[in-house]
Amino acid sequence: MRDVRTGAVLSPEDAAARISAYVYGNMVVLAALASLSQDAMTSGHVAVVVAGVAASTFLAHAVADGIGRRLRSPHRLTTSQLVAELRDSVPVLSAAILPVLLLAFTAWSSIPGVWAQGIAGLYLVIRLGLIGALVARYRGVPSSRRTVLAGLTLAALGALITVIKVTVGH
Repeated sequence: MRDVRTGAVLSPEDAAARISAYVYGNMVVLAALASLSQDAMTSGHVAVVVAGVAASTFLAHAVADGIGRRLRSPHRLTTSQLVAELRDSVPVLSAAILPVLLLAFTAWSSIPGVWAQGIAGLYLVIRLGLIGALVARYRGVPSSRRTVLAGLTLAALGALITVIKVTVGH
């Protein structure tokens, strides 16, 4: 498997960790966005909240995957393995970049917060919908009807999970 951006060879474990972080980050940021009140949209605080959710999820994902890696090996993690866990968790942060920028821009402009929230949510659902194609790229195979359907199913599942989280959590 190859890194999508650099073309470097990735182990299946590292590729799986990145895909996991990508899916998890999109779903967590989507849920954070959906739980924001419209009244709070006029302050820059909502951008800080979403950035904080992404940062804490990034760290939690790296720690959890590091513990998982440690359980699969009798040896202590090396510094390069710890760095790899952080790198493999970066997709959690990438999910939040556009939403945070949109929310911050909304706080300093006259654009309605509901628009930023909606555009950011749509962006995250589209990212989830592209997961099938991303997995195919990691595997080095062309996308197929099945990978597209898998991505669309994941996008719908991500939206459903968000609705459940917001409904139960609030």
